[in-house]
Amino acid sequence: MPYRFVIVSTGNDSSALDRMEDRFDAHLAPHGQVETFRLGQVDSLLNAYWNSARLVNDPSAILLFSHQDAYPAFEPEGAAGSDEIEKLRDSVPWLIPAVEQPGGWVNQALRLLKKRNTGFLGVAGAHSLHAGQAWWNEKQVSGAVLHGSESGVNLNGYGPYGRVAVVDGLFMMARASLFDELGPVRNHRGFHFYDMELSLRAHLAGKKNWTIPLLLMHMSGGKTIDDRDWTAAADSFQKVHTDHLPLVIEAEPLPGGEV
Repeated sequence: MPYRFVIVSTGNDSSALDRMEDRFDAHLAPHGQVETFRLGQVDSLLNAYWNSARLVNDPSAILLFSHQDAYPAFEPEGAAGSDEIEKLRDSVPWLIPAVEQPGGWVNQALRLLKKRNTGFLGVAGAHSLHAGQAWWNEKQVSGAVLHGSESGVNLNGYGPYGRVAVVDGLFMMARASLFDELGPVRNHRGFHFYDMELSLRAHLAGKKNWTIPLLLMHMSGGKTIDDRDWTAAADSFQKVHTDHLPLVIEAEPLPGGEV
């Protein structure tokens, strides 16, 4: 039976959204039906994502939450040149499957989503989370993201893919049924820490979060921890989850390891 994929996004940059949706469609279409759900400008990503799962009204649907300015770096059958691959092989060998087989992440994701104890899938995350600290500053991190700008492209190669405590909200993937299991969302406004909230909720529900070998191009450097809104969100998150932090899990490689 073909899968039902629903790409959920926010923002109003139509050209960026078209690019993101087209690239994901190329990866997902061979495996099932692909739909798009553009939410536009929202006051809360957490509330918007939670409501989108309710509106889809299909527990078996697979939801992909992506920022409008992020998209798969390669076509499903495309790959970097051999020289670039050899450079990666020496510096970040765990990234090779994401480059040599850029469409393989879909099969890996589908295998994980068949497991009842799977939470959220992402492209980057950390094995721990401490109060007031950004996930990327944690001791052990996972995944990779390409960041594009006018000055060129930079690779953030965090660490080997596998189980993590939390995943970054640049890209999150889950069964729609997961939201039913996590229960109603708390009141939350703003752009920051919705991803930590979702990841932590999944962990507390006994689920495992994972990073998968999907290499995204992100046309943004993101916010820094000096950003006033980020700091306010971090304080709010810490107050709500005082009893749950710090969170530390043991690393686990992706089941099978192959893509």
